[in-house]
Amino acid sequence: MIIVDKALQDRQDAGDPVRVGVVGAGFAGQGFVDQVTGHTPGMEISVVANRTLDGAAQAFRQIGIDDFDVVSTAAELDASMAKHRPAITDDPTLVTGNERVEAVVEATGEIEFGSHTAVAAID
Repeated sequence: MIIVDKALQDRQDAGDPVRVGVVGAGFAGQGFVDQVTGHTPGMEISVVANRTLDGAAQAFRQIGIDDFDVVSTAAELDASMAKHRPAITDDPTLVTGNERVEAVVEATGEIEFGSHTAVAAID
């Protein structure tokens, strides 16, 4: 892990953290957002997608972040990411289809939906 930690620290120092999108904001998704935001330099949660916007918002609110953008288009997400502002959406294709999102975490717990999300992110 030392190599990964060093690479992430380098990204943090350069002001270019790894942009992460999370699909699913239940227990696992919220825990991941907390871990990355509070304890992982060099990564930032750029967007959380959930079937409800309230669920996506809770992923940030539960760690004290109340200032985020609600996005519904790729252009809106790009604008948020350019400003390093967290965003929420109810459209997971904004996460998987955005070339600026460097890592996608599928945290829905739904096998079929999750597999489609994973394939879309790989594509």
